[in-house]
Amino acid sequence: RAQRLVLGENLVAEEWEIQHRNGESRILSISTSILLGEEGRIYILGLIQDVTTQKQAEATHRLLQERLEFLLDSSPAMIYSCKPDGDYAATFISRNVEQILGYEAEEFLNEESFWASRLHPDDRERIFTGISDLFKHGIHKHEYRFLHHDGHYVWIRDELRVVADDEGQPIEIIGYFADISDLSLIHISEPTRPY
Repeated sequence: RAQRLVLGENLVAEEWEIQHRNGESRILSISTSILLGEEGRIYILGLIQDVTTQKQAEATHRLLQERLEFLLDSSPAMIYSCKPDGDYAATFISRNVEQILGYEAEEFLNEESFWASRLHPDDRERIFTGISDLFKHGIHKHEYRFLHHDGHYVWIRDELRVVADDEGQPIEIIGYFADISDLSLIHISEPTRPY
């Protein structure tokens, strides 16, 4: 290691696991650098930090992330967030949208009017008009037909909520929608039932 330093290779943030005298396992981050002093003298500067707590927090975060991803991917509902204006373009959508509607999540995110352009023409005006209730009450739900990737329409139940800043200005809409096509008999007799 010392020979590598003399050759000009700094060793930065190596991690070592050690056993503390109290029996606990600790993780140390060891950074080593070369300093060139007067008269060509070489100094080796080392910094040792106990990063055990940080590493435990990172492991906990990874575990929570994996749990969340599993729950989102296996849920029958598609979780999303979107802009609070315009065509309400998606800013996030769970990956299970591919299993349920046939689209990849990136398609929702990369095309500004993706959601709006796939609403059934007979439902579009009612849905956009109804969204005004969302901004009045903070929450809203509605049902509409949405174009599946395969080219047929499916009935969707969409429940959404506004996220606002400290001044009460909408900054995002969050919600979920689910395929309720199995309830199609209800919709045949009542095709545009608003909430």
